[in-house]
Amino acid sequence: MWFFENENTKPNKIGKYKIVYIDSKKFRKSSLENQEFCSIAVHEDFPKSIKSNEIWIDDSLSNEEIPSFLKGVISRLKMSKTKDDAYKCSLKKEKEYRHKHQSKLIHKKLCELKDDKGKYEVFLVNGKAVRDKYKTDFSQGGHGYVYDWIPRKEIWLEKEEYDEFPFILVHEYTEMTLMRDKKINYVNAHDKASNVEMKFRKDKHPIKQLTKIPEIVMSYLKINH
Repeated sequence: MWFFENENTKPNKIGKYKIVYIDSKKFRKSSLENQEFCSIAVHEDFPKSIKSNEIWIDDSLSNEEIPSFLKGVISRLKMSKTKDDAYKCSLKKEKEYRHKHQSKLIHKKLCELKDDKGKYEVFLVNGKAVRDKYKTDFSQGGHGYVYDWIPRKEIWLEKEEYDEFPFILVHEYTEMTLMRDKKINYVNAHDKASNVEMKFRKDKHPIKQLTKIPEIVMSYLKINH
């Protein structure tokens, strides 16, 4: 199971909601639907797993960032608006809080990927700083074909997700190449990349060299498309 006991150093309840800390890696691996879990979620996000009085939080989040996430999600839970409107309003509330509690961006090169279109540098970034400065709901990774604040020749990975780098990088590289080469829009490219990612999450033979990902992904896409 992916649950953890609530830790004394982290809040275990807010209002009527119980806060449950989870092993997000195991949860994401459990199904294609659950693979979409980012950092925090409530019942309406994953109704099959999360109870109506629960808030699930990725256990790897720092104590420093948890208040920012809770500020947004509690605002969302209090709203009677539609799901999309409530989500947007909650992000606004969270963004206002983050603006007062910003972290400095760390940008450290991890590796370089090469394909027939060029070289792409992969950087590790601290997720909190990216969420504070650029995109409140940034999670796991991103690239310049989706976010204009990431250079086109770069892929960013959250350094806190170190044990999932191969899967996240497979997703981001697949998504990027589909948008770059096939001119597929982000939503469709994301869905296709999630399917490729899940294939590798289920694979019993882990990716040992990140620099081999372009070759592996291109081979997979060629076979399956």
